[in-house]
Amino acid sequence: MPLEAQQPTTYPWPGKVIPWSAALRHGPAKSTRTLADLPHGETVQIVSSSGGWLYVECRHESRMPLKGYVSRDLIKRVQPTHSSPAASQSAKTVVTPQHFGSPVRQDYSPAHDPSVAFQLTQPKIIAIATDTYLKPTHFIADPKLPGKHVLGFGQDLSFAMGRAQPHGPSVGTIPAALDGKMRRLLKEFAGNDTRGKARRLFDAFLKPQRALLFWSDTGLTTDAEAHPNITTFVHRALSAPNSPERTAGQVRIHQALEKVGWNINAVTPIKGLGVPAFNEGSPAWHTGDFSNGLGVMINGIQHAVVVAREYRFDRPKSEYTIKLEYVFYDVFGLDDDDLQEYGADGGFDSDASQGITAWWQLQFQHGYVPLITRIAFEREFTVPIPAAGAAHR
Repeated sequence: MPLEAQQPTTYPWPGKVIPWSAALRHGPAKSTRTLADLPHGETVQIVSSSGGWLYVECRHESRMPLKGYVSRDLIKRVQPTHSSPAASQSAKTVVTPQHFGSPVRQDYSPAHDPSVAFQLTQPKIIAIATDTYLKPTHFIADPKLPGKHVLGFGQDLSFAMGRAQPHGPSVGTIPAALDGKMRRLLKEFAGNDTRGKARRLFDAFLKPQRALLFWSDTGLTTDAEAHPNITTFVHRALSAPNSPERTAGQVRIHQALEKVGWNINAVTPIKGLGVPAFNEGSPAWHTGDFSNGLGVMINGIQHAVVVAREYRFDRPKSEYTIKLEYVFYDVFGLDDDDLQEYGADGGFDSDASQGITAWWQLQFQHGYVPLITRIAFEREFTVPIPAAGAAHR
């Protein structure tokens, strides 16, 4: 008899999970987010249905109710008992901490439970890379990162009014003149910027602001996401057995997961990853990143943060699926070292060197506020692990 014929058409009614585990999803489709992993025998209350999906509720004495959709084929109707509420509570399988990311806890040893799975309790930072030359003097939190993670930056994040110029001659005294000279950098280093991203960043900086801002742009994200140095970082940060590129001999995300028995909630953020850069091509010949705008917009990334947004360790399949968000930061601003190294010196000065000096003057003599460039995109990976590794606790 088909399972549907065994299930009531009036609601609510009690049911339980038939297979080793069942995904509790946000919506009636496999493509929606997984809210929890319900183990075999889990008792649920069926509230309604939608096509081949049942809308269910689970309750734990110390938690708010969990509500979501489970595939109809994974739930079997159970006959209600008439024992006392206290007896029912002690007898049933309840939603335990594994549904929030910890291992399944049953009345028997979890080592013998084939439904053991791990999921995230909440998004978490799992890896961090910082430019080793960075000497932080200014600190700012990104509200889009878990825990509002604080990022440190150097002098290039500062700005001032009327500072004395530490190197070279002035190239102008009023913002309008300095604006025009700074924009020459676009002609020099963004002549092949087909998306116009560099111009938009210059426009944002040259529109005087009073506060520090995070600046993102779809064109910048698109070009950065496809950059070979970013692609290398993405794969090496994970360093899974099936990653196209790996970091040998170092603990990366995959190795950190393996060390804690695939329980992502026990992973301490990995540090020591090298930051990528947009430095392909030649500044002198205006090729590569020094033609498409990435070199003048960012060049060297100061911070890279990898956030785990979703995770599921599937014991029966001996694999895990992880969705990672890669977030990269730099400052669109200068420091005194930039002025000394690249600015005008009073001799035969190029448009590029005058543009750098004009930029410095706007920032430190006219109070133009730097911008924190922010690039963010997601990648999802399914990683097979050896059967012996899957059994490792």
